[in-house]
Amino acid sequence: MHPKSLRSIRPALIAIATFFVFANAAVAGPPLICHAFDIGNATSLPWISHDWNLSGTESYDTHRLANDTLAILNASQVPLVHMETLRRATLYARKDSAAAIVADINRDLSSVRDARISALQPPPIDNLGNSSGFSFRLQDRAQKGYPALKSAADQLISEANASPVLQNVYIEGLPPAPQVNLVIDREKAGAYGVTFEDINNTISTNLGSNYINDFPNRGRMQRVIVQADGPSRMNADDILNYNVKNRKGQLVPFSAFAAIEWAKGPTQIAGFNYYPALRISGEAKAGYTSGDAISEMERLADRLPRGFGYEWAGQSLQEKLSASQAPFLLALSALVTLIFSTSGCASVASVITATIAARFALTETFWRQR
Repeated sequence: MHPKSLRSIRPALIAIATFFVFANAAVAGPPLICHAFDIGNATSLPWISHDWNLSGTESYDTHRLANDTLAILNASQVPLVHMETLRRATLYARKDSAAAIVADINRDLSSVRDARISALQPPPIDNLGNSSGFSFRLQDRAQKGYPALKSAADQLISEANASPVLQNVYIEGLPPAPQVNLVIDREKAGAYGVTFEDINNTISTNLGSNYINDFPNRGRMQRVIVQADGPSRMNADDILNYNVKNRKGQLVPFSAFAAIEWAKGPTQIAGFNYYPALRISGEAKAGYTSGDAISEMERLADRLPRGFGYEWAGQSLQEKLSASQAPFLLALSALVTLIFSTSGCASVASVITATIAARFALTETFWRQR
């Protein structure tokens, strides 16, 4: 670039640099939550200084933070005490990293025996997954059924949690739950002259409801709704006491051709790209990258029986797509560097040599990080 052209744009560059300097200084100020509230001698979390950049009593055990904060946030305290307590709790929480806070919460919640509760870090990019880590979809591409899909997922999760690369691998969503199956003997139902349409209508009317008609009552039209009484639809075995009309108009009890069976099945059925699927999440252990976690999951998924496939979703899918564009972007950056460098240099050979050396240095750096 010619020196005269540099002099012409120098004022604009100075103005832009000044804007960014003052903008960064404005952003670097203390957040509003760090302004202290005057609560006098009221009880709150222990604190020494009201300066926004200090973190209170250094000897305070932050593992007690949740219990101490909840104990203070009661109806007997005034709102200013609540606000100051939350301010101090926020500053104490800043002392630990997000991973440390999540680990403390999970350690405390692991003592709950009747439920599985876990705290998760949010995804780095909003709306790309439900938590940090990878988003994996295990698909049933051979229509083997939910039990086979769940068995394959359990095998994959067991091997993934035993891997030195992965940790905290689990199935997203609700676990399987008890279900009630009404088993109908088609031959017996046909022998009694009962059709499936009559069976469905009887179950729908008793367990749900059925609109009959309207009738006038004191100048108003009111509906007639038919439904089984509450005590007659509380238990699963109550279905066997319902009666259905056959072709001859006779009442036939459900117990004559049906039976109740309890089973364990999925609480929710998810699909992904037209296949039944299970959503699996997890993350890489310390010392491994997200790319290592993706490669390890693909290696373990390839060992599953035939008929099961997998896809990536959320930020993991974007990472897979962006990885395929890395060579193109590297070549484009080298070309742009070459074009802008030759505009101010007399020797093209020296620019090419410097560009190639820089690319080799970057490649070596990335390789060592891997």
